Amino acid sequence: MTRLLRLLTLMGLLGWLFGCDTNKEPYQRKEGVWHFEEQAMPGVAELTVLNRRFAKSATQAFFRATPITGAEPAAFEALDEHHARDRQQVWHADTYRDSQDYFTTKRIRIRRLDGADPASFMLLREDYARDAKHVWHDGTPFPVKDAASFEVLEHGFARDRQQGYYLRTAVPGSEGASFNVVDAQHARDATSVFHAHMDLSASPPRVATRRIAEVDLASFTALESSGYARDIHRIYWRGRPLRDADPASFALLPSGTPGADAADARRRYSRGEIVAP
Repeated sequence: MTRLLRLLTLMGLLGWLFGCDTNKEPYQRKEGVWHFEEQAMPGVAELTVLNRRFAKSATQAFFRATPITGAEPAAFEALDEHHARDRQQVWHADTYRDSQDYFTTKRIRIRRLDGADPASFMLLREDYARDAKHVWHDGTPFPVKDAASFEVLEHGFARDRQQGYYLRTAVPGSEGASFNVVDAQHARDATSVFHAHMDLSASPPRVATRRIAEVDLASFTALESSGYARDIHRIYWRGRPLRDADPASFALLPSGTPGADAADARRRYSRGEIVAP
């Protein structure tokens, strides 16, 4: 019971700090004045609530309590809690916090998506969106070969008709039409296998991709999203073949094994490097 009370207290504190009372309707009229949560919206006589983040009056559109400059209220519609459009424009809106007043102030960011075509604009999974010519993630555009065919896959991978992508970065040499996910770090197309990960050792961190050379497609298998993979001839660590590793006996070691994460009949390995027995 004590543990439950502590959890409820913590949830209440987080709700107070971050305003995450999901049961309360955020737009409300109090004593004749419209509010978003506790923020008054003076001068707004009538309000049409579109969802929990967007609303409009006869003369303005709003994200939370903030007017959206240049919006056309009559045609304005909410697509989800971050995207909205009218006949001419598309917007992405969210909140963020600054380190100087992180716990006390929630700031508003409203961005018009330059060049977005409202008629063809559509939401995809995992904060992606596209129109006939552009693709965005969380409101930020990134280059693709064919926006109209772009689709989101799993584990940060995506594709269009021409090539594959990992975390909004093109996978060099990939063929989009047959590009598919193997696991959280590997993808393949009709002729190749690729490894991709975020290289946190780089400054700044960057996406690293590698086409695995001379891989046997028919027997290729990724080993539990560990970074290791095998085919009938080789063992790979992050797309790099481990010289002399034995595919037949190679196996991952139980999590928490001291000093090693994999082994074959002759050696032990840690993150692709041979370690002492």
